[in-house]
Amino acid sequence: MAHVFEVSWLSKRCLRFYKMDILNYESNSYQELLFACEIASRTYCSLKQAGFVRHFVKDLMFRDISKTIFLQSYLPILLNVLDAKLKCQLLWLDRVWI
Repeated sequence: MAHVFEVSWLSKRCLRFYKMDILNYESNSYQELLFACEIASRTYCSLKQAGFVRHFVKDLMFRDISKTIFLQSYLPILLNVLDAKLKCQLLWLDRVWI
């Protein structure tokens, strides 16, 4: 809502909440990292705001255990999703050109 109605103070508070509460992991578990990643990803995809992604990546780089836990678990899933999307696009192109 802060982005839609262009309320800058609310946008800043949302980003501050993300940095202070969401990125303040209690146990560095994969679920916590995935939750923070999904928020950043959805914010970027729907609002085209890179601030959340930038803070997530910066935070991830400073935590060695986070890199190990998150990247080893998330990258195979991401590659499967991207592979599936690519196959769907190729099928769509195939149908369009027939």
